[in-house]
Amino acid sequence: MFRSLKKKKHVRVVVLLGIVLSLSLSLASSASAGPPVGKIYDCYSYNQLSGFDTYVQAVELKTRSVYLVASMRKGNHLSGRAAKGRYVVHGRNMTFPTGAYAIHHLKGIFKAAGKGYKPHAENELDNRFDLYENGLNFMTCYEH
Repeated sequence: MFRSLKKKKHVRVVVLLGIVLSLSLSLASSASAGPPVGKIYDCYSYNQLSGFDTYVQAVELKTRSVYLVASMRKGNHLSGRAAKGRYVVHGRNMTFPTGAYAIHHLKGIFKAAGKGYKPHAENELDNRFDLYENGLNFMTCYEH
């Protein structure tokens, strides 16, 4: 009798551990789907006259829900006055309910770095997010 009770308890513990592990893995994978926080992104927009990308501004993703926008960055810090706002990430999609990007009704799509990613290296494989206004991609922000 004691052996069967021990087996039942053991099975319950194993099942509970399995559920906890699967939940933690799903939360970790959903958290990693969005852009890294605590990073500054340099934003560029295509200039039709010159045919080149032009620097627009710097964005810092302070936390998983707060962003700051400034006209420039100096090293690893925003420079000048920064506008604060909130953002929400669902998978790769970003929405901006408050702040400077909410005024323009921007939507973002995060694109993770490629296989050969080297942090802070200037290459096309950087973490980035594209910003869209009325369905048009008008600005891309690359991780610094």
